[in-house]
Amino acid sequence: MYRPGFYDCQDLNVVRQIMEHNPFATLVSNGESLLATHLPLLAVKNDDADLTLVGHLARQNPQAQTLQGDSEVLCIFSGADAYISPRWYKDEEDVPTWNYSAVHAYGRPSILESHSATRGVLSSTVDHFESDFDHAWSLDALHEGFLDQLQSDVIAFTISISRLECATKLGQDKSTDDRRRVSEGLTAQPSSKANEVAADMLDLLGETPNPRR
Repeated sequence: MYRPGFYDCQDLNVVRQIMEHNPFATLVSNGESLLATHLPLLAVKNDDADLTLVGHLARQNPQAQTLQGDSEVLCIFSGADAYISPRWYKDEEDVPTWNYSAVHAYGRPSILESHSATRGVLSSTVDHFESDFDHAWSLDALHEGFLDQLQSDVIAFTISISRLECATKLGQDKSTDDRRRVSEGLTAQPSSKANEVAADMLDLLGETPNPRR
């Protein structure tokens, strides 16, 4: 990932939170050609505080075969992003740009072979995303035969992260005044993503704590 010094984020708390708040990731691997799948990935902290990614994909997905070797894969987590208009700078003789946050996680996948391990991944994934609902749905609602077929139709896996790269491009190369102006401009936009970028920028300035971090 290209990340000039201004934007290179080494704060593991920020990295982890970008991954946790943006779990719908892109899994990239190399078979006969590059393959990519968009899917939810859960970042789970191990006993030694390292992160492991947990996910699953359809057994019929050609990319599933590439996870059974020893090749490294790339998982991309995209945080909030927004267009930045030069009209928000004090000196408008500038150019448009794009502010964003992103994490690249590299590691080697391990296929989970047993039905119980596969069910564990499916259950933890469902439970994670259902946790915000008052009456959470669970896999227990499914008929056992249907659940057995579901487990047979997917491949569950873990990825032990060996390397993390993170870019938080939030106007660090601009003056404090310009960064405030941009955050005000983004806050006024109807886009929730623009509002999130504004919150990230203000959090970086230390002016408004970001509840997502």
